[in-house]
Amino acid sequence: MPFDTQYETMTIKGAYCVSDFAVPFSTVDCAADLKTRLEGGYYTIVISDDRQRPDWLRPSIDWLPWGDEQYPKAVDFRNMLPATDFHYAVQDAWPDCAFDFTFPNIPDRSVLDKAGQCAQAVMGDYYPVAVWCDKSTFIAGGRQDSINEP
Repeated sequence: MPFDTQYETMTIKGAYCVSDFAVPFSTVDCAADLKTRLEGGYYTIVISDDRQRPDWLRPSIDWLPWGDEQYPKAVDFRNMLPATDFHYAVQDAWPDCAFDFTFPNIPDRSVLDKAGQCAQAVMGDYYPVAVWCDKSTFIAGGRQDSINEP
């Protein structure tokens, strides 16, 4: 993902984060843009259930722990304060793509998919891509093979 915004993070409470989706909302861990490593203009953040950073991850890959598996999780991304002439931020998608959400009722998957497709259309290349990937596929080909995995 190219960076043209003044601040980007992944979070439930303030960065690229993994958080427990249960009251009280506790953040497991976060990755802020200023510390996220770029590789070819893109960043990769691996989220796994390992208790510490896996030794098989290349140093250019950022990692977040999944945390206690007894709680459902929320992974969130936000960007803030984009330049006034930047029109691919989540703030630009919000007016047309938002959905009704009242905790603890998670919206139907079709509602989430529709909102994601809407946001992706607005954000274009700046829309974050998240994929499930097994360890062997990731080790063999990294981010790109994980995205292209059937």
